[in-house]
Amino acid sequence: MTTSDLQIGQSYAYAVARIRQAENGLLDRNRIARILDASEMSEILRILGETEYSWAVSDVAATDYEAILTRELERVFRYVSQFVPDLTVVDLFRMKYDLHNCKVAFRALALGVDGSGLWSPLGTVSAAEIWRAATLEIGLDGFPKHARDLLGAGLDHLQLGVSGDTPADDSRLEQLADRPIDPQALDAVLDRAYFSSLDEAVYQIGSSLLTKLLRLRVDLVNMTAFLRCVRLRRGLAALRSAFIPFGDLPLELFEKLYNEPVETFVREMSMSMYDSLISEWSAFSKRKDAVAILERLGRRYFTEMCSASSAAVFFGPEPIASYLIAKENEINDLRTILVGKANGLDTESIRERLSGAYA
Repeated sequence: MTTSDLQIGQSYAYAVARIRQAENGLLDRNRIARILDASEMSEILRILGETEYSWAVSDVAATDYEAILTRELERVFRYVSQFVPDLTVVDLFRMKYDLHNCKVAFRALALGVDGSGLWSPLGTVSAAEIWRAATLEIGLDGFPKHARDLLGAGLDHLQLGVSGDTPADDSRLEQLADRPIDPQALDAVLDRAYFSSLDEAVYQIGSSLLTKLLRLRVDLVNMTAFLRCVRLRRGLAALRSAFIPFGDLPLELFEKLYNEPVETFVREMSMSMYDSLISEWSAFSKRKDAVAILERLGRRYFTEMCSASSAAVFFGPEPIASYLIAKENEINDLRTILVGKANGLDTESIRERLSGAYA
């Protein structure tokens, strides 16, 4: 533990105590089993009503499960923000929704469609403000730095670059109608800006453990991006565009493996810190949904690593981050269950798509 870690930890004693209590509200294996066995959506809502989701399910239609999950995550962010010493820790998780809203805004803008039904209310900046900036109605001054970087990256990619507080000429928007975009290239640009902002935010917090966890997350993202490029035969240029440079696994390694059989990828990764993850995934490596399986197993691996790393931390931001990661993973799995139930999937088919410890 560094001197910086020790100084940070001293201000987190109360916050960690509150988080340890909140962890008791996470859904356990038995509760998830009851939800999986439920035959009706109304029964699932009744079970959730016995938990911390009780407020989220009140006055919400059984079919509007996305609203339920969003309301619960809103509650959690508000709750943690009341006592965490540094709100940047919470913003680490809210920034991904700013990323989502930027992707929605720029795609809607470039494709000339209405993306209003896809906005998320969970970001650090309102979706309305992101849309106003993306459509050049306002400049970027006044936005938090990570939002300026996201918006600036998207505007530059679409050749609508604008700086300062002065909006660009609206006539440039009209040029988009005659210039097709590559949505994957746009996503890659925004993803890179997002992870760069995460890296800066983690550095600002000053936790060496959170830095290690960010590198782990980036490696998992790069592994799945690599396999997706290989499966879709998108070429090395697409791989280089999608690669996030903040992990421990270098781009050169993925370039070397690009034209090799999947067994070589498994062998190389088995010699890294991801041995246990890749060993579990290797049995599924020839399946059509192999990339999705690695993403799912990667989420579980990341959550378990976060939990193990923060378990012995009594004073620091790491337990806060670990709780929020576990909560998001829980919500992702609930979404998987609810979507599966709504589409008539059987229990075992849904269960194999879960990434939590109860899967």
